[in-house]
Amino acid sequence: MLHFEPKQPWYDFLGDEHGCLQPLHSLELFTLCSPSCFESPPIFADYIVTLLRYYPDREEPLNFGCPEWIRDSVAYHPFVEELHFYVYSIESIAYLSSLRNLVFLDLRAGVEGDLSVLFCNVLKDIGLQLKYLSFFIRCPIDLSVLLQNCHNLEALKICASRFTEFAKPVVRLPNLKHLTYHGSQNRAERQVLPLFSNCNSLREMFLVNTVGFDDIILDKFLRSNSLSNLKVAYIKRCGLTRRGFRKFFLNTPELEKIEIGCFYKEKHKLERLVKTALRETNHKALFNKNLVRFGDEFFLKKRSCKFY
Repeated sequence: MLHFEPKQPWYDFLGDEHGCLQPLHSLELFTLCSPSCFESPPIFADYIVTLLRYYPDREEPLNFGCPEWIRDSVAYHPFVEELHFYVYSIESIAYLSSLRNLVFLDLRAGVEGDLSVLFCNVLKDIGLQLKYLSFFIRCPIDLSVLLQNCHNLEALKICASRFTEFAKPVVRLPNLKHLTYHGSQNRAERQVLPLFSNCNSLREMFLVNTVGFDDIILDKFLRSNSLSNLKVAYIKRCGLTRRGFRKFFLNTPELEKIEIGCFYKEKHKLERLVKTALRETNHKALFNKNLVRFGDEFFLKKRSCKFY
């Protein structure tokens, strides 16, 4: 374990044998402590790059968002497989294209600006190898282009609410098992959910703030996808009616647990609605028993080193 504070020079942590710095082969956890390190690239970041050079066995590097530092980290750790990437410089995204062993990418954009073209180009290079993709992006994106090279995804988390018109009619994700979508007041889920096709292996679905997920959107989704393998559903605010819930349960025979949230004043009405649909379809799923929390979502459960 390495606990790094800015006032400590990097050479305090590296052994010296006959004037040669020794690698940190056994390092498993790297913690950086600085209250202001996320506001702008810190002056001590070159220390971190130096430290990265001396633990070559790591698969999950940590660094900051300045393009040069990202470039150096990628050069030192080209075989990284899991990456949590906080974007503080749009230009730094391009260096991800060199990570040809990457299978897990969690990208969060902490900057304003259009990074959609760069991100699309990166996924054009490494999309096929990715199995797990999560992203939080503020700028408008064409989701159909972004995901067109990600056919092997097993888990996908979308935290975005601004989308351009989709250039492609569908995105086929035949291996997808975990789907999470964060909606917003603009009800973009009405555009996003019908885009998916051939998602017949879904095991978990987490939909948050998706008031636009109504009977019509459910019908469209089921025309191109199957929920027959779904085990867990977490839906926080949706637009489904009694008919919609009936159809949902009739199409999820393997569903074991479902948690449905809403505004407090609507809680009792919603619970009656769902319980009626469960009874009418003779479904055995456990409903609102606190067995499913948002913290159970795939990417929130995943633990990995962070790469800034």
